[in-house]
Amino acid sequence: MWDNTTRQRFHTLRERERQGALTTAEQAELHGLYGDLEEIEASALRPAIERKRHETAKLQAINKALRDVIQNLGEHLCYDRRRQDSNNLLDIADRDFR
Repeated sequence: MWDNTTRQRFHTLRERERQGALTTAEQAELHGLYGDLEEIEASALRPAIERKRHETAKLQAINKALRDVIQNLGEHLCYDRRRQDSNNLLDIADRDFR
């Protein structure tokens, strides 16, 4: 984490940048401070990102299992419909022969 001096320097450099008054050395320093800030943020976010990755993987596995169940139910439904259609045809044929 930054100390007060670093934080103040960052704000000063950003203000000078807005004014268009940065020297080449100050631009490089500001660029380095932005890099440091990005690393600090990434480090702070890493645990939450890992949790989200884990949750996403778990949800994807559940989603796949549910898709498999739905597919199996659909196959059973088609089988049952075909069987029912066959039974209906047999009933019709049986009635016609009586």
